[in-house]
Amino acid sequence: MDDEQLDLTVNMVSRIHPVSIVINFLFMGVLLSGLYGLLFDNKAFSGIAIYIFIGFVVRLVLSGFLKAYLRSKYRKLQQSDSEA
Repeated sequence: MDDEQLDLTVNMVSRIHPVSIVINFLFMGVLLSGLYGLLFDNKAFSGIAIYIFIGFVVRLVLSGFLKAYLRSKYRKLQQSDSEA
């Protein structure tokens, strides 16, 4: 498996991984709470935008960690298969 196939596999698996699903549900909670704060609590738009931006950055970082973990896991699996 070359690097292109490994990246494709990691991207496909990371979309349906349980940790990724939890991350996406948490981000949807951030979006919904931001929308609630904007529409019903009369919070400032700039505060809501910063809140959602921070949630988005946290989502990207956690997804990056998950992809790095999966990439190392599949490389290790590939090496053990080639040795056997």
